Amino acid sequence: MIIALIALLLAASPAAAAAPGSFAAALSPARLAEMAVPPAPRPELHKAARAIGPMTENARTGYVVLSTPDYFYGILKMHEAILAKLPKDVKAIIVFPRENPHYQKFKADFDSKRFTAWTYTLESPWTRDFLPEMVVDESGSARMVQFAYYPDRPQSEQFGGELAKGFGLTLEKSKVGLEFGNFIADEQGRIFMTEKVIADNKSWTKAALEKEILAKLRGSKMVWMPVIPGESTGHIDIYAKYFGAGAVVVANSAHPEMKKALDAAAGKFSALGMRVTRLKNADFPAGTISGATAYSYTNSLRVNDTIFMPVYYSAQYAHTQPFKATDEAAAAAYAGLGFKVVKIPAFDAVQFGGAVHCLTREIPWLPWF
Repeated sequence: MIIALIALLLAASPAAAAAPGSFAAALSPARLAEMAVPPAPRPELHKAARAIGPMTENARTGYVVLSTPDYFYGILKMHEAILAKLPKDVKAIIVFPRENPHYQKFKADFDSKRFTAWTYTLESPWTRDFLPEMVVDESGSARMVQFAYYPDRPQSEQFGGELAKGFGLTLEKSKVGLEFGNFIADEQGRIFMTEKVIADNKSWTKAALEKEILAKLRGSKMVWMPVIPGESTGHIDIYAKYFGAGAVVVANSAHPEMKKALDAAAGKFSALGMRVTRLKNADFPAGTISGATAYSYTNSLRVNDTIFMPVYYSAQYAHTQPFKATDEAAAAAYAGLGFKVVKIPAFDAVQFGGAVHCLTREIPWLPWF
């Protein structure tokens, strides 16, 4: 059961400090060494899932990165909801294009340097997609790996280098166009992505594409997954969340075309010997305004033993009343897996194609620091 895995994941984080505009210097290895880092109660449980490969969010989280909160008001409110309930031993890095809109609300956290404000202009709030993945390389060292983002969003892609520099890590880049909302990895090094990645990289043969992605992520095998027809992102985090030890949660839907794709995805995971749990989406009635929008609860963020889960009922919108029951059912499902559940209002954001997972990027606590 997933709950057996949850019991193994303990929370702790490195400490760090930074002033706006000087983040790289503040998070240098020398600065990190000066800070008191709480020892892991069982450090052997907090290494990478494999000796080589991606860390993923099932590793012990130390930082959560958020960006561009003023993209629209709904994202600002989501940021506030996440920051308000962030576990006390986890730090936040918030990237702002101008002034810090969160300072007064979280003054003590910014003043204590638990929250770091970094002034930098990004073209996108979808932090998950353009920030690099933490990978353990052949030498046993942590490095960051980044794929190409949209050509018209150069600052967002460039920021990956700044983040890696801030942590004193090597950044390895690839010309493959790939957003990390389309990424799951397991302990065997299998990399799961939807076939949208193939469609987005027409200049690559499938064999060359697989070879490049596996080489950069230090993976063992590519597993191509279905795309939900008509869904705007084509990402895997829209419908699947991996919890380690072979346990994966896959969304379910009442909409026939979406359900067909989700059932196919669940079948592929099952065929690989993984334990699949289904979690019902918040669906509007078939044929109504929802279209191909996936009101999914797998688009959540795991921070150690806490799940930041999107909720879609909003008192502001009377037509979301049916979502109140599915929000509660999803929260109960995560709580039943042993998680503390934090509900994050996501109805506005999902109209733009994203929810909680899309807006966040966790950075693991690493013994290599």
